[in-house]
Amino acid sequence: MKKRCLALLLTLALVLSFGVTALAAEPTTMTSAPTTYEALIKTYDLVGTDDTTLYPAETLTFTSTPAVGNPDTTNLTVNNLVVTGNKDQKLVINVPAYSKVGVYHYTITENAGNTQGVTYTNGAVELSVLVEYDYNDTDGDGYGLKATIGVTNSAGEGEEAVKHNNFTNTYSLGSLTVSKEVAGNLASQTQEFDIDVTFTSDKPVLSTITCGDGQTITSANWTLADSVYTAKVTVKLAHGDNVTFSNIPAGVTYTVVEQAKHEAADPNGSNPETGYTVTYADEKSAGTITADTVDTVKVVNTKGTTVNTGVVLDSLPYILLIAVAVVGVVLFTARKRRNREA
Repeated sequence: MKKRCLALLLTLALVLSFGVTALAAEPTTMTSAPTTYEALIKTYDLVGTDDTTLYPAETLTFTSTPAVGNPDTTNLTVNNLVVTGNKDQKLVINVPAYSKVGVYHYTITENAGNTQGVTYTNGAVELSVLVEYDYNDTDGDGYGLKATIGVTNSAGEGEEAVKHNNFTNTYSLGSLTVSKEVAGNLASQTQEFDIDVTFTSDKPVLSTITCGDGQTITSANWTLADSVYTAKVTVKLAHGDNVTFSNIPAGVTYTVVEQAKHEAADPNGSNPETGYTVTYADEKSAGTITADTVDTVKVVNTKGTTVNTGVVLDSLPYILLIAVAVVGVVLFTARKRRNREA
């Protein structure tokens, strides 16, 4: 009898120990653990430059929209992406805790920014999240649900389905070349002339414009007034010189103006810096930068005079003809008078 009771007690203890072990493995809550997903890629296409380090230093934002048929309204969030010098950067998708099993679908879109020269993608990335029971806590996180996220086929089915796993923006750049021509018998072809090049933009310019003379225009060099961003550079050019501004975002406007001091009067023509008439070839001194295009502006300075000799050489042949005609008339009249007297 005692042996039977002891066996019964041992069996009961063994069963209870299994039960305790089973209860210890049960998830503590019937939700999924929040996590992150980093498979999406942000890229740029560059137009007008081969320099793959050129990107606007902007912050990109994104929006997640849950599908109407989702089990509930639980939504994803996407971290803002600060663009650095890297061409490809990962987006961080924040996956929240779910409390209901099922398949959740989301559409991730990029919010259009306001950076000059950038065309923002109007495409979308489709994501799905599978939320399932995890009673045995196979992932060891102590949660009763498990969420798995992935990029879904956004169009078509089977082999024809298209997967979108990146966002691509286009950054378009152009250039401006300013040149100098000097003409006239009193014009100095070694004198350097000061030319102001002013850039304006209705949007922020977030990359660096380089100038062939070593100057640069960074994002910090632009000033904002009345909703217009402005940056100005002065270049010095002599006859035959030119300078090129590179990596100017498409949409930026420019004006090229030689400083007025070079048009100041020079009464005796001896000052090589002043007394010039300033014009612009093809009457072009302003414009708007377009993608993958080099705009040109030529500044022409003219200075010269002639010496008054008292005779206009261009009229001398006509004067001689008139003189010959007068002499002929006089001779004819004298001969006719002599004939009468005879």
